[in-house]
Amino acid sequence: MSLFFQFGNALNKKEIKQLNKIAVTNFFKKGDQERAATTVSGKPLKNVDVYTIHWMNVKKYLHKPYQLALYFINHHYGYETFEMNDFRNVNLNIYSSNNKSNYGYHLDASQVNENNDLKGTILINVSEKPYEGGDFYYWFNGEEIKIPFLKTPGNMIYLKPHVFHKVTPVTAGTRKTISIFVSGPKWK
Repeated sequence: MSLFFQFGNALNKKEIKQLNKIAVTNFFKKGDQERAATTVSGKPLKNVDVYTIHWMNVKKYLHKPYQLALYFINHHYGYETFEMNDFRNVNLNIYSSNNKSNYGYHLDASQVNENNDLKGTILINVSEKPYEGGDFYYWFNGEEIKIPFLKTPGNMIYLKPHVFHKVTPVTAGTRKTISIFVSGPKWK
């Protein structure tokens, strides 16, 4: 069974432009380092600007791709998930070549004290202009695997939980992605 699904053209250019405008004007928090992955010594693995936005502000654009991903999560993997409500959050991640933004190998996971578990991550490329670098990789069976599909604006992937993945430094331009963390009841 695959560790991820990919979906082409989840958003069009017009939706991407409007979504970015709404996200950077309606975010309620910039930066989320307290929940970001770190090395064993505590050094941050993330060098990215993160804008946290309530679902209610972006669901007009993200509802359809989210529902498509949920269908695969629930029916192909058999995971039980919670629906997004207006006060759940999504992240707009902005990787800039100005500081060679990147995110080292990490796992997306629930916090220990939460009463739910992560059922996977939805990533949507919402870049408005071409960029260089910023490649997405995951680690599987001792091998680093590149997913060039995510480099195209509007494309979306769903990554199963507990899969090591990274984004290489952006060397030219700006890479933008939306992250939606899908949660559900505790694993049994």
